[in-house]
Amino acid sequence: TIGKGGEATVVVDFIFETNLQMNNHEWIVRFTSDNIANDGVFHTDLNGFNFDTHKFRQDMPIQSQVFPMPTLASVEDYNTRMTVLSEHAQGTASLEKGSIDIWLDRRLSQDDNRGLGQGVQDNVPTRTRLRLLLEPSPLSATQSDKKKGKNQDLFLEEFRITQLCKDMWEELNHPLEMFRVTGWEDESKQQQQQTRVRKEDEAGLNEGEYDILPGDFGEVKLDDSVSTNNKRQEDMASTTLQQSQRVVVSRRADSEIEKEVGPKPLVPFVYMVYKRVDYFKKAMHTLIYSDFDRDTTPLIVSIDGSVPEMKKYVESLKTEFPKLIVLVHPYSCYDHPDTFPGNDESLNKNYGGDKYGNPREYQVTCAKHHFAWMIKTVFTDLNEVKDADGFLFMEEDYIVAPTVYETVWTGLYLLRKLAKKGHELFGVGMDPTRGGMENPNFDLFDKEGWYPAHFSSGPMVLTRPIYQKFIANADEFCKFDDYNWDWSVVHMMDKKLLPGRVLQPSEAQTVHIGTEGGMHDHGAGFWIPFSENPTEANPFHGKKIFNKKIYRYTGDFWNIAKGFGGWGHPQDQEHCLKVLGKSSKSWL
Repeated sequence: TIGKGGEATVVVDFIFETNLQMNNHEWIVRFTSDNIANDGVFHTDLNGFNFDTHKFRQDMPIQSQVFPMPTLASVEDYNTRMTVLSEHAQGTASLEKGSIDIWLDRRLSQDDNRGLGQGVQDNVPTRTRLRLLLEPSPLSATQSDKKKGKNQDLFLEEFRITQLCKDMWEELNHPLEMFRVTGWEDESKQQQQQTRVRKEDEAGLNEGEYDILPGDFGEVKLDDSVSTNNKRQEDMASTTLQQSQRVVVSRRADSEIEKEVGPKPLVPFVYMVYKRVDYFKKAMHTLIYSDFDRDTTPLIVSIDGSVPEMKKYVESLKTEFPKLIVLVHPYSCYDHPDTFPGNDESLNKNYGGDKYGNPREYQVTCAKHHFAWMIKTVFTDLNEVKDADGFLFMEEDYIVAPTVYETVWTGLYLLRKLAKKGHELFGVGMDPTRGGMENPNFDLFDKEGWYPAHFSSGPMVLTRPIYQKFIANADEFCKFDDYNWDWSVVHMMDKKLLPGRVLQPSEAQTVHIGTEGGMHDHGAGFWIPFSENPTEANPFHGKKIFNKKIYRYTGDFWNIAKGFGGWGHPQDQEHCLKVLGKSSKSWL
């Protein structure tokens, strides 16, 4: 984490499993920071309330330098502090500069003259969890002292833990206890809710709603034993530490999910990125803390050109994502600034403009060119993902929920169930707000449910059969005069060339955090501000589909029959077809 002053704070958990069986041995672990000049001074806590300060003495034996450590030991100078937290009491010492020693186990064959009257040979397998914090020191040394590396008398300084250390201590020694609750909503409460929905329908309060599917959709129902109190458990999450707690609380074992929805599918996540590194860093931070299996599932990042800052950051992700695949769009406007598809001024000569009379503006065409190349490359040109069951596509400014992969897994399973009932859907939608353009009224519905809804925008999981339909009808995508790739897809749905609905969870599993400067740079007021700072997405474990009604906006905003323009030039259209393998012409 990064402090207000830009200082880095490092937090690492260590777990030691010991079973000492050798007589007259002691096992310790030593943490050392060579940069900390603690002058032999170190601190321990007193039953987790107050603190003791100790100083190493050369004239005393080692056994006199070891002190009880109920939960904490720390060394520091005026620049850096190193603290070790434990979930149970142990012995500790600081025998060398900048070091903390923690006793893990010991075994004696004789009495140690400390009152026991016998040796210590009742060792059993022991698990020790230690949390290391390396953070800026809160001590108030002068700037000149810091620069000179000169310490005042550290032994006289009062030791106080930081707020971060306190939060870590609380989580380690008072972990969240989970209790499974079923049947907490009694029958009378459910009847009251059903009555309220019926009265609102009769009063016409739900005007503007629409039925998701015609006729009796029915209900796809799995095991009712899934707990529905996860959201309440997650409301306490706000800091980085608490976010890591959210992962532990929200994650479910693959074996448990597999019992409910079948074998785990392989669904690589595909990010379409450009210049906004800060947004993408936030997106990757939430992906790291999610249930996305980084060791087995590919992460594909498609960059719209050789953007140095973005390429550098994406390459750095290889340490966190060993299955990372980096793509660079070869036909980007960024890499061809003065020629097609960039700002080729000759293209506006003898060009009558799009359907609104506008000349070709290369800036608005870039994203659609990128999407066309990316989807073709991912589905047909990458051997590493040829066996993938589908792909989750999203842009650089979407963060994900802790349960995003479980949601993808469940969604694909439910799509197969619906297909057997004769309902073909476009894919799995991950954001019921559609990137911040809608505010679905889920208050009347099951918070752990799935609902079919019309697709318009936002992250979605696509399968190969849907991609084949997309390619077969690429003319409608490439020749439709709309610079938006997503609305061009909706146009294909309006033409009945693609299924028009997606299956989406009632809890958004992706949250849109960027509205300006991206691949879709809309003016102020276009996006609906549901939250001033949408910083997190809640977990979701729903396993049922309900045929309910969901509020949607109506009016000209949804009338895209004419398109928004910006894509009327034949060169853009033919290049799109060429990239998708539907034309032999080449403009580059």
